[in-house]
Amino acid sequence: MQPWVVAALAAWGYAHRAAGGSISVENPERAAYGWRFGLGDYLRVPHKRPSEHEEAGRFVALRRVGNSDDLAALLADIVPLLHLGAQPEQAKAVQYAVSEMVRNTLEHSRSLHGAVVCAQLYGAKKAARKYISIGVADTGIGVMRSLLPNYPDLQQDSEAVLKAIQPGVTGALRGMYGASDNAGAGLFITRRLSDTTGGYFAVGSHKALFRSSLAQRRPPDPELVMPISSFPGTLVCVEIGLREEDDFSEMLGLARDAFFQRLRMDRAKISRRVRFS
Repeated sequence: MQPWVVAALAAWGYAHRAAGGSISVENPERAAYGWRFGLGDYLRVPHKRPSEHEEAGRFVALRRVGNSDDLAALLADIVPLLHLGAQPEQAKAVQYAVSEMVRNTLEHSRSLHGAVVCAQLYGAKKAARKYISIGVADTGIGVMRSLLPNYPDLQQDSEAVLKAIQPGVTGALRGMYGASDNAGAGLFITRRLSDTTGGYFAVGSHKALFRSSLAQRRPPDPELVMPISSFPGTLVCVEIGLREEDDFSEMLGLARDAFFQRLRMDRAKISRRVRFS
C-alpha cells in the first residue's frame, strides 16, 4: 500500500460517508499502514493505530486540503514532518510538487471535499534509493470532464489522462483570468522532476491510469496507460528521489525550460497546419 493508494481510499471513503453511506472492513489487521496514516478516521471504522518509532515518523499523515490556507499550512509542515530541514533544495522540490498537485485539485476538480494528501519518506538510512512518495486524490469531476470544454474530441479516460500530462493542456477556459501561458505546466513539470530524480509519476481518473516507466528504454506514453477499476475523481502519485548530488534548483529550471520549449514546438505545429483563405 503506497501513499497514493491511501489518499485515494481516504478521499473515496470520506465522500461516501458524506453522502450517507457506511463502510466496513473485513480484515483490519492487514491495514496497519493505512491506520498509521489516519485512514480509519476517514473511513470511520474500528481500527488500532500502530505505535510509532523514530524512523517510522517520517511521513505526512492524511489531511484534507480545501483552500489556500490549508495548502499553506501543509507546505509549512512538510519540512519537519519529512525531516528535510537539512536538505533545503530537496524540500523545495517536494513542496513544489505538492503545491502544484493540490492547486490542480482546488482549481479544476470541483470536488466538494477538496484534496486528500499524504506523503512518506523511504530509505531514510543507508538504503540504495532514498525518495519521497506523495499521494493526492479527490472525488471531483475527473480529468475527462475537466478537459472536455477545451478538448471536446476526447472520448475515453485513457485519452484524457494522456492529454492532461501534455504541456499547455488545462481545464481552465480561455478568458480574462484563465489559461495563462504557463497553464498546464504543473503536471508536466512535476512529471519531469519525478523522472529526472528516478521516481515514478502516475495520474489516474475514472477508468484509466498513466504510470511512468523507470526502464532505460522507456515505452511511448500511450503504452503506459492501463485500465483500472473506476475511481470517482482523480488520483496522483509523485515520487521524488533525494540524491544528495542532485541540484534541485537547476532541475526545476530545466523542467520549466522544457515546458516552454515543448509549448512553442506544439504551437508551431498547429500554426503550420492552419491555413486561412
